[in-house]
Amino acid sequence: GGTDFQRVDIVELIDPLVRTYVSPDRPDKMLFLDGVQQSTLYGEAEYHEALVHPAMFTHPNPRRVAIIGGGEGATLREVLKHNTVEEVVMV
Repeated sequence: GGTDFQRVDIVELIDPLVRTYVSPDRPDKMLFLDGVQQSTLYGEAEYHEALVHPAMFTHPNPRRVAIIGGGEGATLREVLKHNTVEEVVMV
Protein backbone atom coordinates (compact mmCIF):
# COMPACT_ATOMS: atom_id res chain seq x y z
CA GLY A 1 0.00 0.00 0.00
CA GLY A 2 0.94 3.61 0.23
CA THR A 3 0.51 6.96 -1.44
CA ASP A 4 1.94 8.68 -4.48
CA PHE A 5 4.85 9.75 -2.25
CA GLN A 6 5.54 6.77 0.01
CA ARG A 7 5.34 2.96 0.01
CA VAL A 8 3.85 1.52 3.21
CA ASP A 9 4.23 -2.15 4.17
CA ILE A 10 2.96 -3.82 7.33
CA VAL A 11 4.19 -7.37 7.81
CA GLU A 12 3.52 -10.03 10.43
CA LEU A 13 6.55 -11.87 11.81
CA ILE A 14 6.24 -15.57 10.97
CA ASP A 15 8.71 -18.31 11.90
CA PRO A 16 9.49 -19.94 8.53
CA LEU A 17 10.35 -23.31 10.11
CA VAL A 18 6.97 -23.84 11.75
CA ARG A 19 4.96 -21.37 9.63
CA THR A 20 3.35 -19.70 12.59
CA TYR A 21 3.80 -16.46 14.48
CA VAL A 22 7.19 -16.00 16.12
CA SER A 23 5.34 -15.38 19.38
CA PRO A 24 1.91 -17.10 19.11
CA ASP A 25 0.56 -15.49 22.29
CA ARG A 26 1.41 -12.01 20.97
CA PRO A 27 1.77 -11.78 17.16
CA ASP A 28 4.15 -8.99 16.22
CA LYS A 29 3.89 -6.69 13.22
CA MET A 30 6.45 -4.39 11.62
CA LEU A 31 5.90 -1.10 9.80
CA PHE A 32 8.12 -0.27 6.81
CA LEU A 33 8.13 3.07 4.98
CA ASP A 34 9.85 2.94 1.60
CA GLY A 35 11.45 -0.36 2.60
CA VAL A 36 12.96 0.98 5.83
CA GLN A 37 11.79 -0.46 9.14
CA GLN A 38 10.11 2.21 11.25
CA SER A 39 8.68 0.32 14.20
CA THR A 40 7.22 -2.89 15.53
CA LEU A 41 3.95 -3.46 17.32
CA TYR A 42 5.82 -4.66 20.40
CA GLY A 43 9.19 -3.38 21.53
CA GLU A 44 9.04 0.10 20.03
CA ALA A 45 8.18 1.75 23.33
CA GLU A 46 11.64 1.13 24.77
CA TYR A 47 13.25 2.70 21.71
CA HIS A 48 11.13 5.85 21.86
CA GLU A 49 11.47 6.16 25.63
CA ALA A 50 15.27 6.14 25.27
CA LEU A 51 15.04 8.66 22.45
CA VAL A 52 12.76 11.18 24.18
CA HIS A 53 13.11 11.10 27.95
CA PRO A 54 16.84 11.91 28.36
CA ALA A 55 16.35 15.17 26.47
CA MET A 56 13.09 15.97 28.24
CA PHE A 57 14.57 15.37 31.70
CA THR A 58 17.73 17.33 30.88
CA HIS A 59 15.78 20.48 30.01
CA PRO A 60 14.68 22.36 33.14
CA ASN A 61 11.20 23.22 31.83
CA PRO A 62 10.31 21.80 28.41
CA ARG A 63 7.17 23.66 27.28
CA ARG A 64 7.45 23.78 23.48
CA VAL A 65 8.68 20.76 21.52
CA ALA A 66 9.38 20.27 17.82
CA ILE A 67 9.40 16.74 16.40
CA ILE A 68 10.91 16.45 12.94
CA GLY A 69 9.82 13.29 11.12
CA GLY A 70 7.65 11.85 13.86
CA GLY A 71 6.51 8.81 11.86
CA GLU A 72 3.64 6.97 13.49
CA GLY A 73 3.50 9.24 16.53
CA ALA A 74 5.37 7.20 19.14
CA THR A 75 7.79 10.07 19.82
CA LEU A 76 4.81 12.38 20.30
CA ARG A 77 3.25 9.89 22.72
CA GLU A 78 6.39 9.94 24.88
CA VAL A 79 6.74 13.75 24.78
CA LEU A 80 3.14 14.15 25.93
CA LYS A 81 3.88 12.14 29.08
CA HIS A 82 5.64 15.25 30.43
CA ASN A 83 3.16 17.56 32.15
CA THR A 84 5.24 20.69 31.48
CA VAL A 85 4.65 20.42 27.71
CA GLU A 86 2.18 23.05 26.44
CA GLU A 87 2.76 22.82 22.68
CA VAL A 88 4.13 20.21 20.26
CA VAL A 89 4.67 20.71 16.54
CA MET A 90 5.34 17.59 14.49
CA VAL A 91 6.42 17.95 10.86
